[in-house]
Amino acid sequence: DFNDFVLQFQLNGSGGYLVGDGCPTANWETYGVGCPPATPLSVDAAPGSLPRLGEQFLLVPTNVGPGGAAVAALHLGLTESSIELSIIGMPDCYLLSSVEASIPLLLVEGLSFPYNVGSDPGLLGTTFRIQPIALQAGANPLGVVTSNAGRMTFGY
Repeated sequence: DFNDFVLQFQLNGSGGYLVGDGCPTANWETYGVGCPPATPLSVDAAPGSLPRLGEQFLLVPTNVGPGGAAVAALHLGLTESSIELSIIGMPDCYLLSSVEASIPLLLVEGLSFPYNVGSDPGLLGTTFRIQPIALQAGANPLGVVTSNAGRMTFGY
């Protein structure tokens, strides 16, 4: 039993290995602001929840909109962006993450939704950005809003 101590082996480019006494720590932080500006859609981690390998990472939406529920999509990306979306009818809304994948979901005010983190050790230290978007009739000409974004790093 190593008491949660992990040795990390990495190729050093010379045919050998670098040995480290640690591994990436699971981390979550938000950035940016959702829209509409008066009551922006937002998402944050549930208290005590982090993107740990082999576990569920719980995200909680707030300001979902009228009725407290919305059909939505969770965008997953590798890089951050800051693309203003007024040209498509979403003034004051920004795409804060690249979109490599998108997962449909139903956002319910204050109800956490799970993101299942894989258990493959190759994911250690990988950072993804996420940003929910949701249908919200009347919020803007397109009827779609964006949330703030989050940066999650897979670890232990």
